[in-house]
Amino acid sequence: ELVARASRRVSGLERLEDILLRLGPQAREEACEHLRLACPGASGRLNALPLFPELALGDVEDLRLCLSAFSTALLAAALGAEEPAVRVAFLDALPGVAADLVRERLAGEPSGGGAAQGEILARWRGLERAGRVRALADAATRTDVGP
Repeated sequence: ELVARASRRVSGLERLEDILLRLGPQAREEACEHLRLACPGASGRLNALPLFPELALGDVEDLRLCLSAFSTALLAAALGAEEPAVRVAFLDALPGVAADLVRERLAGEPSGGGAAQGEILARWRGLERAGRVRALADAATRTDVGP
């Protein structure tokens, strides 16, 4: 049981990554700049944190698993300001009814995109650390969807 408990603990750097992923893009970039100056050793790991559009390059099944935890309202908010190619990749990963509901909500100009994107990114990283989704670097060779 002790080994299981230890494996579930999140390291300080992983916790910091989760916090950074939940920030909006501008705040995230500012925080990363300050952290790079304060702790240059963490720079490589911080630079490797995914951006929201990069999730569109992930495997469809992995993306479906990640998105399954979120409401259609949150998904619509996250996709509201994204490029059409990114929207299509996300909508294609959703079951038909959920995708239709997200499309309907997108027409209503949802707000809160940065926070919603951060929640999705943090879940992705958690799933990635648990080995439940493939790393986005593994999808780098895909060319059909781009940020």
